[in-house]
Amino acid sequence: MVPVIASNRVGTEVLLNNDGTEKQRITFYGRSFITDETGYIVAEAAGDTDVDIISYEIDPEKNRAGRSAWGLFRDRRPELYGILQTKDGVTKM
Repeated sequence: MVPVIASNRVGTEVLLNNDGTEKQRITFYGRSFITDETGYIVAEAAGDTDVDIISYEIDPEKNRAGRSAWGLFRDRRPELYGILQTKDGVTKM
């Protein structure tokens, strides 16, 4: 349960062969976005311009409260994690 910031560029990139002729054309559509800790999109770029700046103020307390309410760490058993700290299931790294 973390906010997500995903960015993408806008425009077309032309890839050329060694002789300067066009090899491939790649179009990027933008549509950058920011989500809150639940995945809800709270800001999104239009994607139809060369430059679009989006922002959103993330509230750390709201984020902590959401994690706590979901009980994500309630059933953790850290005493069983020891094996994860090994390369072969036995020898500590």
